[in-house]
Amino acid sequence: MPVYEESKASPAVEPETGPPPRRGLALLVIAAAQLMLVLDNTITNVALPSIQRALNMATADLNWVITAYALAFGGLLLAGGRAGDLFGRRRVFRIGLVLFTVASLLGGFAWSGSSIPACGPPGHRCPTR
Repeated sequence: MPVYEESKASPAVEPETGPPPRRGLALLVIAAAQLMLVLDNTITNVALPSIQRALNMATADLNWVITAYALAFGGLLLAGGRAGDLFGRRRVFRIGLVLFTVASLLGGFAWSGSSIPACGPPGHRCPTR
């Protein structure tokens, strides 16, 4: 019967127990990003009558503002998840926040109905009254 020698490898290091050191910060950043999304959507919905008056938009075109927001959000959420897997979640999260902020600012400074990217499908021009 063969005799086996004991392995002289170092003893296994036990993983540290407890939460990662910056878990609370990550939760705070994600909660702030979610607040931005909900706040932006709420502000847009509340401002629809003012948008209609200021930009002379037809009521039918106001539906495109919310619909396009939801479609863009859903599509970019899926694409952003995959991009996060490929390029790193933090990097994609930061890029997404910057793009979201820029798009919100452009929508807020719209000078006409056709200048709102969410006004309708490509090539569609919002009619004025």
